[in-house]
Formats: sequence, structure tokens, C-alpha cells
Amino acid sequence: MRKCVKGFSLIELLVVMFIIGLMFGAVSLSVNFGGDPDDQLQEAAERLVEFARLAEERAVLTGEPVGLRLIPPAASADVADMEPSWRYQWQLYRAGQWFPAEEPLSSQSLPAHVEVSLQVEGQEVDLLAVENAAARENQTRGSGADEDQQQLPLPSIVFYPGGEITSFYLTLFDAEEVDRQQVLTSQRTGAVEMLDEEEALLTTAR
Repeated sequence: MRKCVKGFSLIELLVVMFIIGLMFGAVSLSVNFGGDPDDQLQEAAERLVEFARLAEERAVLTGEPVGLRLIPPAASADVADMEPSWRYQWQLYRAGQWFPAEEPLSSQSLPAHVEVSLQVEGQEVDLLAVENAAARENQTRGSGADEDQQQLPLPSIVFYPGGEITSFYLTLFDAEEVDRQQVLTSQRTGAVEMLDEEEALLTTAR
């Protein structure tokens, strides 16, 4: 008598992969930056890639788009509350609106000397202008609006449930030595990856 062997469904495999990703994220994404500027830059880029992989898995598993918002230091209207470095925030799209994502897709600050530039679909994105436009829109809603009614700026990069990702080049570079840089992209393979040093130089020379 032949035994019937039951395999794993796609959903079960995705759940297992996502749980593994969460466990990995809880450990590796909590590592502090090193002291050397080169190490800090590479660690920041590697951490962002790992977050991006979690974001991609979450979008596919839950059916909710996941967005990446890049926040410049000058984005705060209140100088006293201004962050000293670039930050990035993960967002979820629900009921027609973007909301901050839950752990482990938490907001992160980049090292103070690291600057950010972004190209989407071959066009340079003015990230400060994006933040300022959202701030002006929220001001028109009135200062009495609840915090949860405030509209978050639209993310510059989106991970879709079907596995697609916004086509982008994201460059992290040292403000004091611009040749020291790390380039992340989804352009070549459809997944977020870091370019090696030679590829990165060719990309920024375009």
C-alpha cells in the first residue's frame, strides 16, 4: 500500500521564511555601528539591505505594500527637535493610507557623517522637498488634528505584494569623503542588492 506524503504549501513556506527573517532581524539588525567610518558606512548599507529583505517578505506574505521613507536631517520644522542625521522609516499601506510599520521594521538612524541620495526610475529625488510638501499639507489640516490623522509623506520606494519593487539607486556616502560610498539598487535583479565597489563607481559616474 502506497503511503501518501503531504508536502508544504506555499503559504506555509512563506510563514516559515518570515518567522526566520524576524528571528534573524531581532539579532543582526540590533548590532551597533562600529567606530571606523568605513565600517559604519558598510554596516549601515548591509543593515538596510536586510531590512529590505524583511520588507519584501512581509509585503508578499501579508498582501500589504511596504514603503521606505528617507528622512533628511533638515526635515524637522522645529530646530530643537531636528535629528542630527539621516533616518529611514518603514511604512505599511492600509485602508488607503500609509502608517508606520511595526517591529522589526522600525525606524533607524544612519551614522552622523552618512549622507543619502536617491534615484527612482532614472530621476533624482529631492527628499527634503518631499518631506516639506507633506509638512505643508498637514499644516493645512489644522494644528488640532489628531496625530493618527496626520498624513505621512509618501514613501520613495515601495515593496508590492506581487514581489515587485520600485526601480531605484540609493547611495549612502561619507559627507567628508564622497568617494567613500555604498550603492543599493533593485535595478538589476528586481531584489535589493549592494553593488560592489567597481559597479558603484560606474553607477555614480553616470
